[in-house]
Amino acid sequence: MAKLGPELVPQHQYLRSEYYADFARKVGRHHMIGGMIGVRAPTPLALYRDREAEAFDGGDLRRLEILLPHLQRAVELQVRLGRQAEDGLNSRAAADAVSAGLVLVDAGLGVRFANAAATALLGRPKAPAVLAHAGPRLDGGTYLSPRCREDAARLRRLVGSVTAGGAGGSFRLRADEFQGDPAPSVVVMVAPAPARLALEAGAGVEPLILIVLRDMARHPAPPPEMLCDIFGLSPAEAEVAVALMGGVSAEQVAEHRAVALGTVRSQVRAILEKSGAANLRDLERSLAALGTMALRSEG
Repeated sequence: MAKLGPELVPQHQYLRSEYYADFARKVGRHHMIGGMIGVRAPTPLALYRDREAEAFDGGDLRRLEILLPHLQRAVELQVRLGRQAEDGLNSRAAADAVSAGLVLVDAGLGVRFANAAATALLGRPKAPAVLAHAGPRLDGGTYLSPRCREDAARLRRLVGSVTAGGAGGSFRLRADEFQGDPAPSVVVMVAPAPARLALEAGAGVEPLILIVLRDMARHPAPPPEMLCDIFGLSPAEAEVAVALMGGVSAEQVAEHRAVALGTVRSQVRAILEKSGAANLRDLERSLAALGTMALRSEG
């Protein structure tokens, strides 16, 4: 549960404390709001504003209470993924506990590892990509194969970029080749493989690439109003942020919204700055988590 500063320490006592006089006053820690997260031990989390800013109020309290469960799950996931030395889970077992599909491939899209979620998602009848056996690999085995040729070419380009030292990227797999019931909407994100997972998958001199598969039905977009409240986005910026989910390009967003591409790019820069996201992939991860939170709060 989140608390306002005066609920933790009376403001008059806090302002007369040695901590405030010797440190907090000099670095703008006049108003405070805080909460508690942690797994093995409670970890306090505090946010501050300087003297000239408004004190935190009930609205700030509600926003922090929305974010605390998300931060708690992030800490729990960090432990489960074995990022802390004392954690006993190996990387493959931790990967199987993740709800997103994780696939490790080599430069030729040969599959070295696929977690349980990826195997289930790609095994669905209308999945826009499959784990195919044999095929073009000279040594047989399994490879990741999008059904759409354009998607396959785009995936190979992204994998080649990561192999050459690039950061990767993301896009939405197409499913328009199917008739009747709609196929699953799947987003692919391509990035360098985590060192520990790559090592357990038998990586040698050849680098491995991590492909993350997200079923958009399981990762709904957060309401734009939520993004305005949490990040201070304008209504238009919030709508653009949601529209960018799933690897949609700025060009596609501009066309859909019937605005200039320069306008959307300017809005994207403002979204990244206000949200604190390093890039669009980082933003999408945050939006997916917030979308899940919003869904749970409604359930």
